[in-house]
Amino acid sequence: MSKKLSRRDFLVLTGLAGVGAVVAACAPQATEAPTAAPKPTEKPAEKPTEAPKPTETSAPVAELPEVAPGVPGVAREDTMVYTFSQSGASLAVNANNGFMTSQEGNAVLLEPLYFYNPHDGQNPLVPWIAEGKYTYNKDYTEVTVRIKKGVTWSDGTPLTAADVAYTVNFAVARVAEGKPSIQWGGQIANNFAGADAPDDYTVVFKSKDGKSNPRMHRWFCSAFDTGLSICPKHIFEKLDQATIDQETFVKETKFTGILTGPFIPVYLTPEKKIYDRRDDWWGAKTGFSPLPEVKRIIVIPGSGDQAVLSQSFSKNEIDNSYAPLVSVHKSIIEQNPQLTTWTGRKPPLGNVDHWPNLLWMNNEDPLFNDAKVRWAISYAINTRELIDNVWGGLGVPSNIPFSEFGIFKPYIDALAPLLEKYPVGMQDLEKSAALMTEAGWKKNGDGIWEKEGLVFKPNYGGFNAIYADIGPALCEQLTKGGFFTEYKEPPDLWQGPMSKGIINMCTFGLACDLDVFDGVEWFSLAHYAPTGTNLPLDSWNSRFNNKEYDDIVKKMYSMNPDDDPAAYTAELLKAMEIWYRELPAIPLWQWMHYVPFNTKYWTNWPSQDNPYGVPAQWLRNGGFPAPVHIKKAKA
Repeated sequence: MSKKLSRRDFLVLTGLAGVGAVVAACAPQATEAPTAAPKPTEKPAEKPTEAPKPTETSAPVAELPEVAPGVPGVAREDTMVYTFSQSGASLAVNANNGFMTSQEGNAVLLEPLYFYNPHDGQNPLVPWIAEGKYTYNKDYTEVTVRIKKGVTWSDGTPLTAADVAYTVNFAVARVAEGKPSIQWGGQIANNFAGADAPDDYTVVFKSKDGKSNPRMHRWFCSAFDTGLSICPKHIFEKLDQATIDQETFVKETKFTGILTGPFIPVYLTPEKKIYDRRDDWWGAKTGFSPLPEVKRIIVIPGSGDQAVLSQSFSKNEIDNSYAPLVSVHKSIIEQNPQLTTWTGRKPPLGNVDHWPNLLWMNNEDPLFNDAKVRWAISYAINTRELIDNVWGGLGVPSNIPFSEFGIFKPYIDALAPLLEKYPVGMQDLEKSAALMTEAGWKKNGDGIWEKEGLVFKPNYGGFNAIYADIGPALCEQLTKGGFFTEYKEPPDLWQGPMSKGIINMCTFGLACDLDVFDGVEWFSLAHYAPTGTNLPLDSWNSRFNNKEYDDIVKKMYSMNPDDDPAAYTAELLKAMEIWYRELPAIPLWQWMHYVPFNTKYWTNWPSQDNPYGVPAQWLRNGGFPAPVHIKKAKA
């Protein structure tokens, strides 16, 4: 992450209350096929300095308690209501498309060049603003993208290759100058020297330092959190560059900027965001895509009380939300028959995410600087027991730092012999104790490991309340093994303690998106900084410092997996032999998305039978496609 806050920053679920009963409703509607595009309604182009006019509607909001000042009502059956967090925390309001987070309902505003669909094994990269597939040159130092004709900004100005090139060059320059950059600007600058636009419909991305980089496409595709937030050159180049990152394009709750997508903000406050459909959207005008059937999207803060969330779903007040705690998700689904999930109403009631979870340890800290100790901690953990006892069996134990997507299966299968040699994920308290003894530790009178006056009490950090149910149970297992660990959720986790290594142990995930290389690369020296200094690319890491491993990662970096899969797999196995031997972090479980979808008003949600995108509306490749694809439920 380039610490503008990203998806993991916003997984805010503070507090856990008891789960109350929820009332039942009707059975979910069947998925419908897409319909033909309706003829778009013509209306004058909007100026970038004027607030867009809300879409005309036929009825006032019937079931929503608030009426936004100056915003006409829209019938509930035409409105998608989405709650982002479950903490009741205020929503972040920033309508600067370059600098805004893709979270909190904002993903629908960020039209991508491509979006990545990991659940489509045949065509995972979906061209959107781009036309067809990108093409690399022979040495992977350039990649060319064609732009669709007819794409326009909401003020009527055509979007061209110049906008895309400007965005890349802007991000690279801001990073070089040490100024706040657009979201993911750090990774854009880490991968690209810049971009050129030889004509209106061609953009050429150039690799950093002219080095071979067959993964440049990863940073202009919308994949989970990441993606290129295209900026309007004709607006941005006229702004004060000293304060451009502070420009929110919001005046008295009204949006004054421009976007390309089918929805545009008409009301923005920390308590409510309203996005209305643009009937003059380019996609409908060009015949690329039908107008969305959704006329309005309302984003509101969720509740910190899981019972309140349950009641909101049971009363059909909301259509979608950030995922409930895993421990209560099943009861929410079971008690309202109108709710469905990625797997319908059958287990596992969710889908594998791109975010495998690990127990991170600062490998430079005196508690964790010995691989024997890290392995001893691994042998103290029983992930299957945690998942069964806390999550009711909803969960997938993991022994790899990769996502278990089908496209990664050949690599995961190749790791089987290594996992026999290095049985991460197997609890064995006797082996754990033997390794600690071998490393010079002894248990004190309280049953806690101690060495030369150093008592094994890590400064643990749980990431807000997404681990509020399973985190304490994990800490209890560790303490029983002699590793005294208190479950804590530091409010300032991201503001320095984690990035500087002061938090020396935490439960968290890593982004593994388009390639298993994403998981391998996370432990390379590109992500390293000495304890006490901020990490260069992320706020969390293991501070693993191994040159042999890093050299293999650098070689993999220059390889295209499709060119020679066998050679690529061989390098992966070399890297993972070192990784498992040293165990810089401990795999725990695959993170699953348990996302309820309400079929009272809307059907055709993404599912394993209709996998047009990921279910998570807070991710770029979920929050964008779903509102465009869902259909009105039949009366």
